[in-house]
Order: sequence, then C-alpha cells, then structure tokens
Amino acid sequence: MHGKVTGQDKKSEYGVDRRQIVTLVNDRTNNLRQINGCRKVFDGKKFLTQNFHTAQHVVTVMRAYGFSDLTVAAVEKWFQRGSVPGNWLAILIAVKEIETGGPISVAKYLKAGE
Repeated sequence: MHGKVTGQDKKSEYGVDRRQIVTLVNDRTNNLRQINGCRKVFDGKKFLTQNFHTAQHVVTVMRAYGFSDLTVAAVEKWFQRGSVPGNWLAILIAVKEIETGGPISVAKYLKAGE
C-alpha cells in the first residue's frame, strides 16, 4: 500500500476503510516507511506481559478455554522472542475480548521499525 490509497482501494473486502489503517499506523509510529521496512511491527512481549503477565498464566487461561496442547515452554519462547505465532495471537486477542467483555486495542502494541 505504501501510504497511497486510490479511490478503488478505499474499502477492503471486509469493509474497513484502508485510509483509517494508514492513519492509525502513521499516528502510532510517525513514520509509515519505517514500519513498512521493519521485521517486527507488533510488540508481542508487551502484549503478553500487559495482558497475561507470565507464560504460566497464558497456558492456564488457554487450558480454561480448551486449548490443552499449549505448553509453558512454548509460551516462554514467545516471551523471549517478543512475538506470538499468528494463530495464537488471534486466539489470545479473542480470549482477552471475551474476558473483558469488549474489544481490546492492539494499536498500542505497534512499534516503529528496528
């Protein structure tokens, strides 16, 4: 996308106005080029720490929702790497939204290029 949105591209297939996404990213980083070129855009460690605190707590919560195949050792690696595998991230966000009763903002976990 590179910050330029044409008239045809304004809405995604899900009805999201792409200009809002570009604006959000610009607001969070003040430099869209930095975020486009970086490897890690999402601060997974900050997300995990602020929402679940420890690897053991992540596993405990996930097991309460029926995800018994997740291990503490695997989640500790997420904390060490500062990233969460995509499918697990979606599940963690959904669980957090269920527990809080509403959507959570992930914008605060966006970070500028490294």
